[in-house]
Amino acid sequence: MLFTIGPNVCPSESHKKKEGCRIENFKLYTIDEITVVLKVTQRTVYNYINSGGLKAVKIGKYWRVKHADLQSFIDNGTALLYHDSDK
Repeated sequence: MLFTIGPNVCPSESHKKKEGCRIENFKLYTIDEITVVLKVTQRTVYNYINSGGLKAVKIGKYWRVKHADLQSFIDNGTALLYHDSDK
C-alpha cells in the first residue's frame, strides 16, 4: 500500500533542499519488486542488504528499500560488482 503526499508536503526542510519533494522519493520497494528491477533472485537481494551494499529498512517483518537508495545502488554499479563476484 502506498499513500500519496500532497504537492506542498515534505517531511522536513532539509529533505526539500537536498532531494526535492517528488513522490518517487517516498516510494518504498518490496523485495519482490527489486528482484524484477534488478533481475536477480530474492536471495541475492537479501545478500545485497546484509552486506550493506543496498540500504533497506525493516518495517514490521518486511524489508523495504527507498527509491533513492535503489537508484543509488544502481547508479554506483554496486549490482554489477556483486553479480560478477557470484560467478
